[in-house]
Amino acid sequence: MSMQQPRTPRETYVMRRRQRETLIFTWLSGGLAVLALIGILIGFNIVPFPFFTDFASGDKIAQAGDVPCPTGEGQPVAPERVKVTVLNGTTRSGLASDVSAGLKERGFAVASASNAPNDDIDGTVVISSGPTGVNSAYTVALAFPDATLVLDSRLDPDVTVTIGAGYDQMVAPNDFRKSLDAGLAARPSCMKVSLE
Repeated sequence: MSMQQPRTPRETYVMRRRQRETLIFTWLSGGLAVLALIGILIGFNIVPFPFFTDFASGDKIAQAGDVPCPTGEGQPVAPERVKVTVLNGTTRSGLASDVSAGLKERGFAVASASNAPNDDIDGTVVISSGPTGVNSAYTVALAFPDATLVLDSRLDPDVTVTIGAGYDQMVAPNDFRKSLDAGLAARPSCMKVSLE
């Protein structure tokens, strides 16, 4: 039977210090490994970043197909400065011509009237424009009771009005003029438009 030799106070101190160091370095290494794993998961968007999410998100910018918000001060464009193409998206003949005449009566510059490639458009009226024509599209929408506005990728400020199956009639000319004075109201759930 062998007996352990008693440790000197110095040996006991060194042994305990090594145990503490081993424990501390083990915990630090484990913590760094966990932080590295979380960083990788956040970096690859597997786990969302839990803090300051409003810092990076900002306002969402409208893309083609989204409902745009009016730009700038949200003022209507003078109807004579708005170039409109009218498309008949129904099987009713002559509808594009009738709507074109109504738009001309309200002061718009109608470029053309023809049939849409698709003749089964739902809703009443779909008004589309590029980012530079959003306020023009909102101005044209004042002439229709239930128009839907859609952003597309065109670069010019022209507007396209596609008449759908639910179309009944335009807003009366006097009511249209009054709504021009009232300004443009943003549609619900519209998205900010980038003019860059």
